Amino acid sequence: MRVLYSLMMAASVLPSACGVQSGPGEVVREFFQHLQNGRRDSAMELLAPDLHEEMLEEFEGKQIVRFTIDEIDISEDGCSAAVSWNAEVIDENSPDTDEGNEMELTRSSDGTWLITDL
Repeated sequence: MRVLYSLMMAASVLPSACGVQSGPGEVVREFFQHLQNGRRDSAMELLAPDLHEEMLEEFEGKQIVRFTIDEIDISEDGCSAAVSWNAEVIDENSPDTDEGNEMELTRSSDGTWLITDL
């Protein structure tokens, strides 16, 4: 019984030294859902503070029609990630409707993923 208890305790601390929460793909998905629904303030809560102005410039005048998360690459230590995405947008400043890029995320000590580069 002690061995089983010890194994269960060890397994509970193994997932990551950074903690466990929603994955980076879910954070990027939530970010786009907020933008899609016109909740820019909620989207900004998922960004590092120094990215707020960049987000406003990057997505100003754009309406997200649909988006996909294409690839999620989590570092070996589990504390940083890159998420590739594509989106169909209506952009009042451009006839192009397809966009894509990669976002970088960092996981804090409490397990929360934060977008650190758009």
